[in-house]
Amino acid sequence: MERELFEETGLRVRCGELLTHLEVIDRDGQGQIRFHYLILDFWAEQVSGTLRTGDDVLEAGWFSRKDLEQEDVSSTTRDLMLSILTFRA
Repeated sequence: MERELFEETGLRVRCGELLTHLEVIDRDGQGQIRFHYLILDFWAEQVSGTLRTGDDVLEAGWFSRKDLEQEDVSSTTRDLMLSILTFRA
């Protein structure tokens, strides 16, 4: 996880506890699985590096709780992040 995060963001982190997981199964009109994702969210502490975008990311940034409430993200992502921020506050 730490290596992947570095490749995608330029940040070196130390991964901690697993906070939550989310399974997403996307089906087409006939019920066939198009995509199946298992997302594992870990608490991580930044050790070094400067935030940057990877080759498959358009932009990256740091967001406050207030910013997150106003960003154009899915309700699932918003709810997940707000619950993590509440849990860790």
